[in-house]
Amino acid sequence: MEGEIDVINCRIPSLLIQPYIENSIWHGQVYNNPKGEIKINIKHVNHILEIVITDNGVGIEKASCFKKENPEMHKSMGTEVTKNRIQLLSELNHQMSDVIIDNAFPEDIKLGFVGTRICFTIPYQLQSTSL
Repeated sequence: MEGEIDVINCRIPSLLIQPYIENSIWHGQVYNNPKGEIKINIKHVNHILEIVITDNGVGIEKASCFKKENPEMHKSMGTEVTKNRIQLLSELNHQMSDVIIDNAFPEDIKLGFVGTRICFTIPYQLQSTSL
């Protein structure tokens, strides 16, 4: 049924969401957000899974500044590899998809924790249940 997700048989490629969640944890913990929070929302619309990961960390610009100030910091390749995987899935399934990363709460920029939102889509596929 449209809108419902068959959580038992729904196929999401392994380690597709993990690098983005790891980044959210990394940025939230490294920059000492005492009320760090990550939300994951997966929605089924028109045979597509819409995946949105939101955190309340420092945001894209501030994290980028921290990386420039501390070049010895961890360099994550997982998100770039995952973005390429999502684009490949898009091509294989003839479906336009992209990874959009932006500030989640730009209105809270004065508070220092504007957060980051990652949005992407993948085809809603069920694994075969036949034996």
